[in-house]
Amino acid sequence: MLVCLSRGLAVDSRRVRLTLRLAALVIGCSGLVLWLVGGLHMGWSKSTETRTEIDEVTGLEYPVTENKYVLGVELLGATLAVSGGLFGLSLAFRNPTRPDKQPGAETSSTQL
Repeated sequence: MLVCLSRGLAVDSRRVRLTLRLAALVIGCSGLVLWLVGGLHMGWSKSTETRTEIDEVTGLEYPVTENKYVLGVELLGATLAVSGGLFGLSLAFRNPTRPDKQPGAETSSTQL
């Protein structure tokens, strides 16, 4: 069903609603998958990672810092928030109710 906006643009509400919901699904799933593949890091995002290695000769442990970006939980939350916002926006595009489908409206065929 086409809905006319105040500027004279015609919008197919079903198509807009479906597009927004698909975009929300893609953004939410991609953020979740990236976070899962990145190692389920429950802290903030980091650009370096420190790991401990053991020297083969002496047997002593020493820290090694390498440049590696690790996604944090705040980016997961941001993608889920954007996804939820798009889904919520899709709820604004509902089909307008037709006058003959409103509750309490009587049709001429039932009046005899």
